[in-house]
Amino acid sequence: MVNDPVKGVWVVITGIIEGATRTQALAEITRRGGYAQTAVTKSTGLLIIGRQPGKTKLTAARRWGTPTMDGADFWSDDAKLIPTVSTEELLASFRALMALEVYPEGVPA
Repeated sequence: MVNDPVKGVWVVITGIIEGATRTQALAEITRRGGYAQTAVTKSTGLLIIGRQPGKTKLTAARRWGTPTMDGADFWSDDAKLIPTVSTEELLASFRALMALEVYPEGVPA
């Protein structure tokens, strides 16, 4: 993603991100090159605001001048999000590929 505001910054989520579990949203931050935090601090580079945001995080973001992003913008079709697939499905696909020797020298780095 070009000019992704998540890339290279500490990111905090507050509230409910529609269409994603908290775990999925945190994984998406990491996938996009950001670093997940649980509390807004002076080093936080972005606060993602979902539905029913927490007052403490909003207050801290105002205090520190932390940039914000709407949760819907973060978790949008344009974000090329991670698929919703269970761990079991991912492991089964991986094992099937390995059995077919698609990667005869192991999984690429």
